[in-house]
Amino acid sequence: MRITNNAPVTLVFFVISLIVSFLPIPESILAVHGPLRLSPHFILTLFSYPFAHLDIRHFGGNLSMFLLLGPLLEERHGSKVFALILVATTLAIGLLHSALFPSAILGASGLVFMCITATSVTSARAGEIPVTLIAVCVAFLGTEIMEAVTAHDHVAHSAHLLGGVVGVAFGLARRHMAGGSGSKGRAPRR
Repeated sequence: MRITNNAPVTLVFFVISLIVSFLPIPESILAVHGPLRLSPHFILTLFSYPFAHLDIRHFGGNLSMFLLLGPLLEERHGSKVFALILVATTLAIGLLHSALFPSAILGASGLVFMCITATSVTSARAGEIPVTLIAVCVAFLGTEIMEAVTAHDHVAHSAHLLGGVVGVAFGLARRHMAGGSGSKGRAPRR
């Protein structure tokens, strides 16, 4: 039996997150926050914030889910497509958060929510909405909406919501592009 690298993008993301989260780098260097501006530092933070985590619990929660779901999406859609959706989701969350909120965000939870909702759509056939997608939307996104309105915590609920919406859109778009073939017609690994 041999060890194989079945999900290179997922594993590279994990290794970078592991390094970044445990190096003594000030949060202000990696976290993205409003207002929107055009500076080299702001542009860097638009890409760096999902790699950094506040503590081991934050890191473990996000990266364990990412390591479970990332390979499924990466094998299904290919490494290049998976990397592109991660970058697009990262930028969308960073720009939206910076436009709406002055507070800083760190962590991959928006990407995790994207993976959760995208995974729930992955095997659906054309003309069908999987019950798992509805359940995920109620359980995860419904909870995030409630907490965004009622909780006074330091959690970027907007990042979770946008990540979830991007995941649904990505999953449905990929399903449509594949002709609604569900698990057939897998995208080739890249």
